[in-house]
Amino acid sequence: FYTTTDFILQLNELIKHLATYTRDESLDTRETVERAGEMWNLTEVLLEDLVKRSEAAPAVQLRRTNFTDFTLRDALEAIRLQKNNFLAQTCEQLPVDIDAIAIIDPATKSHAVDPAVTLIMHTSVHNLTTVSAQLLHTLEQVESPKIKSTGQARATSQVQPSIQLFLNGFERTFVDTERNFQTQANRAVKRVRSLLSTLDQNQQLGQYVDGVTARITSFNTDVKSLLQMTYMMVETSMTNSQTTIDDQLSTGLSGLLMQAGSLAGSGFLHRCLKRFVYTYYDQSLAVAKLLYCGEPEKKTLEYLETVAIPILGHAVVTATSATQMDVVCSSGSTMCTDNFYTALPTQLTSFDSLMQSYTDFINQELTVLSQRLDTCTQSTAMDVQMFVDDISTKFGTCMNTGSVN
Repeated sequence: FYTTTDFILQLNELIKHLATYTRDESLDTRETVERAGEMWNLTEVLLEDLVKRSEAAPAVQLRRTNFTDFTLRDALEAIRLQKNNFLAQTCEQLPVDIDAIAIIDPATKSHAVDPAVTLIMHTSVHNLTTVSAQLLHTLEQVESPKIKSTGQARATSQVQPSIQLFLNGFERTFVDTERNFQTQANRAVKRVRSLLSTLDQNQQLGQYVDGVTARITSFNTDVKSLLQMTYMMVETSMTNSQTTIDDQLSTGLSGLLMQAGSLAGSGFLHRCLKRFVYTYYDQSLAVAKLLYCGEPEKKTLEYLETVAIPILGHAVVTATSATQMDVVCSSGSTMCTDNFYTALPTQLTSFDSLMQSYTDFINQELTVLSQRLDTCTQSTAMDVQMFVDDISTKFGTCMNTGSVN
């Protein structure tokens, strides 16, 4: 039991440092990776020592704690795998060229960490937190009288909701939205060209067709850029908050385990561990709350998709105004047709302005989406911190009085 708690404490210390590095603006990319690598190496040595100590225990003790021994070795290998992935991925992101300006004047050195490295750090923090949570369940199995007498562990679902799964799905939704706009844009361009191809072609009409086509293409490019930028903001908001929460929970868990160690003689230890520690991560509802922040925003993207068809369809309506000359100018009046052609530049300017207003509308919708999600995820982190503080107080009370309320 205590070897496993020591293991979790060391692991949580690594999580804490990695989470801190993602927020340290004084470090550049190389410094961040190097410090993280040093912390990985130090932690690995400490964890290896704990595993060997556990494996060197007397045979009778090993039989009683076989869940822990197996899990510690498994956990160490999972951590090593995560470390190797981390180093391999971050190595690809390290700057190769020496910054000549920084050599001349260190004060000019940029401390911005490569966003790709930050994302890798976020992923590592969460994956390590998952290992920590799994070890808690192992402790519950080892300490449970039922487990000791029957050897049966509580079944747990192998498929758990996660922020990464949500982001993967959300990214696909963004990509689908981009494709839908692209499809509608292509249809609108083809429709415009088809409708105006029946008219007598001249320079004014050619410029108008080219102008409308270019504006629709530009609109689609702008929307695609807005969608991609919004997804990056969503990803950043979710992963930043997740890392903050993982840090909060890991720090809080370490505090609980240290309390348990300092009050090991308490007759309420098992009761308090069962009530407040073993299901610590589950009780926090952190993942569920973050997912609650993100899931409703899929509706916003669905809404924008339904808007795409009438918006781009309006381009066709605008273009068809010139086709009216076939009917209106049926008597063959040159002045009549010239009036239609002369109006085309003004109509193109109005069309350009209209499409820009549509772009602005979509931008506003996506901006509000990002703001809503950012507010929600930040608030979740605040609530989790309250949970951490509350559980710490209740656990201390439980260890002293036996109360689990």
